[in-house]
Amino acid sequence: MQSLRTARAASTDEIVRSQQIVADAFYGANLIPQKITVKDSVWQNREVAAALAAK
Repeated sequence: MQSLRTARAASTDEIVRSQQIVADAFYGANLIPQKITVKDSVWQNREVAAALAAK
């Protein structure tokens, strides 16, 4: 059984991958002027991440 933390991380990873595909398609279609790395823009609350990692 997956822990909530593992499930949340997997879910976040899936979302980032999905958004990266869209960003790459937009760049490839010249809809945006530069390539975007989605994972660099994902907000992470370090206090929450540390608390989850401690459990």
